[in-house]
Amino acid sequence: KGIAPQGTQAGLEEVDVAQVIRQAIPTSEFIRAVQEAQQWRASDDLAPLTPAQIAQMEVYGNTADDWSRVLADRALDLSRVQGNEFHGDVQIAAQTGTVDVLGVPFKKGIYNSVVNNSRIGRDVLIRDGWVSNQTVKPNALVVESHVTGSGKTAFGLDTELPLAIEVGGREIRPFAEITVRVAAAWARFRADKTKLDEANEAHSEYIAAAASAFGIVEEGARILFTPTVRDAYVGAGVEIFNATAVERAILLSTPEEKTKVKDGAIVRKSLLQWGSSVETLARVENSVLTEHSHVEKGAHVTDSLLGPNTGVAEGEVTASLLGPFVGFHHQALLIAALWPEGKGNIAYGANVGSNHTGKAPDQEFWPGEGLFVGLGVNVKYPSNFTRAPYTIIGSGAHALLPQRVDFPFSLLNEPDGVYEGISPAFNEIIPAWLLTDNLFTLKRNQE
Repeated sequence: KGIAPQGTQAGLEEVDVAQVIRQAIPTSEFIRAVQEAQQWRASDDLAPLTPAQIAQMEVYGNTADDWSRVLADRALDLSRVQGNEFHGDVQIAAQTGTVDVLGVPFKKGIYNSVVNNSRIGRDVLIRDGWVSNQTVKPNALVVESHVTGSGKTAFGLDTELPLAIEVGGREIRPFAEITVRVAAAWARFRADKTKLDEANEAHSEYIAAAASAFGIVEEGARILFTPTVRDAYVGAGVEIFNATAVERAILLSTPEEKTKVKDGAIVRKSLLQWGSSVETLARVENSVLTEHSHVEKGAHVTDSLLGPNTGVAEGEVTASLLGPFVGFHHQALLIAALWPEGKGNIAYGANVGSNHTGKAPDQEFWPGEGLFVGLGVNVKYPSNFTRAPYTIIGSGAHALLPQRVDFPFSLLNEPDGVYEGISPAFNEIIPAWLLTDNLFTLKRNQE
C-alpha cells in the first residue's frame, strides 16, 4: 500500500474497458474482415472443371482426391496451375500477370504446392508451398512456406497477458484495437470485481465475433521462405520473410503501414498492430505490439504489451506494459513493470527484474514518464517512480533498494561520501537536476 500509484496514472479509472470492447465489435475492421472471409468466394464465376479441363490439369501434373470439389474461374489459364495436389474443397480464381520475387519475375499462379480446403484469389503466386484451410486474397504471395489452419481459430485472442505480476492479478486480454491507455486501466484497477467480470464478458463476445474456420491472408501480403504460418490473420501488405514461425497471431497492416516478421523471428499467440515489426531472430510470445513498435536483434518479449514507437533490441521484456517511445536497445532485463507513460530508456546491463524474494514473483516496478535507467543498474522491487517523471538513475547507482521516489527531474547516484547514521546502501538524490544541470535531455526527449 505504501507505493500505491499516483500522479501521472490519474484518470485511468475513467476508462470503461467493457464499453470500449463492446463499442469496438461493430466497428472493428479486423472483425469485419474475418467475418467476410467466412463467406468469401475466390471468384464470382466459379464452376466445376469439365472432363477436358480435368484431363488438361492432369497433363500439367496436378492431382486431386476428388476433382468435383475443385471449382475454378471459367477464365482460368490452366497452364498457370502445375504440379499441385488438391484436397478437399478448393476454389481457384483467374491468374494473370507476373510478380517480382527477389529480382526474378514469376508468372502468377499455383505451382508445385499442396492446397487443401482453401479459396485462392486472383493473381496470386503460390509456389512450392503448403496451403491448408486458408482464404488467400488477390495479389498475395506464398513461396516455399507452409500456411495452414486448424479449422477453428481465434487467432490467439483467447489468451491472457499477466502484466506487472507474473503469477496474475493484473492480467488483461488482447483485442485488435487495444491501446496502452485501455491496457493500463484494465491492469491497474483491480478492486471492482464487477467491472472486471464485465470486461472479461465483453472480451468473450469479441472472441466469438472474431472466430474463424480459416486462416486469412489478405490482399498483397507476402509470405516467403517461412516453414510455419499457422492459424494466423495476415493483413494487407504484411511481409513475412524467412521467419521461423508465426502461430495463432494477428498481423494488422495496410499497404502504407506494413507489418513485418523477418529473418528468423518467431511470433506466437501475439497481436501486431499497424507498422510494427519483429526481425533478426527476435521472439514475441503472448504479447501485443501496438502500432509502429519493433522487436529485433534476438530480443525476447513475453507476456507484455509495447506502446507505439517503442523498440526492444537484444534484451528481455517479460510481464510488462511499456508505453510509447521507450528505448531498449541493448542487452538488459525488464520484468514486471507497469509503465504506461513510457518515453524512457533502459541502458545496457540494467537488471530491472528483482520481482520476488526467493518465493513466487509477486512484486512489481512502476517507472514514471521519461525514466532513464542507467548502465548496469539493479532495481529491487517494489519500486514506484510515477511521481518522479524524467528522473535519471545514474550508472553509478548500481543497486536501488525498494522505495517510492516523489522528486521529479532528479538524478540518483551512489552517495559521494559516508554519513554517520545513514546506510551506505541508500542512494544520493539531487532533485530537479535535469532542470538545473541537464535541460538538454528534456529538450531532446520532447523533440
